[in-house]
Amino acid sequence: MLLEVLLLLGICAKTLAQMPDRIIFPDIDDFESECTLSDGEQGMCRNIRYCPSALDSRERVKTCYFERSEQIVCCRDVPKEYATTRACSSYYPLVDQMVSGLSTRPNEFPYMIALGFETMLPDLFEFKCGGVLIAPNFVLTAAHCARIGGATPSVVLPGGGSLTDYSVRKHEIADVLIHPDYDPKKAYNDIALLKLKQPIVNFQPACLGATALLDNENITAIGYGHTQFGKTDFVLLDYRSCQGLEEEET
Repeated sequence: MLLEVLLLLGICAKTLAQMPDRIIFPDIDDFESECTLSDGEQGMCRNIRYCPSALDSRERVKTCYFERSEQIVCCRDVPKEYATTRACSSYYPLVDQMVSGLSTRPNEFPYMIALGFETMLPDLFEFKCGGVLIAPNFVLTAAHCARIGGATPSVVLPGGGSLTDYSVRKHEIADVLIHPDYDPKKAYNDIALLKLKQPIVNFQPACLGATALLDNENITAIGYGHTQFGKTDFVLLDYRSCQGLEEEET
């Protein structure tokens, strides 16, 4: 059973430096997309409350869309530096490890995590699911991976390598935090966090995105089979397109 974790991979491999022991999440208003102002200049779609130029009565406001009752306008302001971007750059001095357009190996995706479940034998774990290291002591995974057959994972294996590589240290899980509104029947809110007893210091976390996703954007799915790690490429579809495909299949 291949259990995949989707990641947006717009970054090169980076060298690990000092990492904060907390998760930096983007605010809901952090997800902005590019737009064109009425005068032809480039802008960013932003909530009108956070766009001083749009609040100026002399500025001709161009609406991008409405988010519920909130007006999202094309704003000419210089984009702010987000907490996620700032945190990522603070503990990742960028070192390009791309050769002729191909990622170097091993550890192409060092933030990939395998979740280990206890077996009848001591110190022997069965790896059934995957996750992503998003902070030194936190792993992001799916809620359906956080409890399988009533059991929760006990350890994580970092590095995105072989599941049979016994040289890689396993890290114990201290707490399993499943989304309170997770609906296993409909797979709604299928997300969970795993808090580790000790931080992982020899593998760098993935950077959380701070920009909006674009339809038909290329993405990469990474995950584990029974013994090893793999990846495959996909194209991101919008919600309506996915619904249409589901209706065609039924």
